[in-house]
Amino acid sequence: MRKITIISLVLVGIIVATAVLAQSFSTGSSTNQSATTNSTINTGNQATISVSPSILSTIKTITNKDANIRLIEIKDDLITIDYQESTKILGLFPAKFKLRVITDTDKKQVNLTRPWWTIFGNTRVGKLLKDIRTSLEPIQSGSTLSQQVKVVQTISGVLRKAN
Repeated sequence: MRKITIISLVLVGIIVATAVLAQSFSTGSSTNQSATTNSTINTGNQATISVSPSILSTIKTITNKDANIRLIEIKDDLITIDYQESTKILGLFPAKFKLRVITDTDKKQVNLTRPWWTIFGNTRVGKLLKDIRTSLEPIQSGSTLSQQVKVVQTISGVLRKAN
């Protein structure tokens, strides 16, 4: 019985240490710089925005409404949004992680990525992916500036609403 208790404590310690390390690695900022003429700014709520100067003020307004947005980057047809999510590892230990939403506006594809260790926590990734795809269906494919803004607004709305 004593061996089981010791093994359990060691496993919980390893899982917690892994979660803490993963969180510290995932809080780094993106070093990806756009090859196009995007403006890159940092906002007051720790968000980095890399978009065309003509839609910068609109995108900045979106990030000001949601403090969990960490990055918005628009390159041609790809829109990348990093969103800070919270979870509890094994239902006990609070942790935050970066959820990355990558949208291809031409192909109307949406992908979500997250750290591997979130499998030990309660996350809403499956529901989010379904909700984002459903919400983006009415938006026409293409990468005009107004469509890009609509995509960012829609994804931000779904992420914020689900919180």
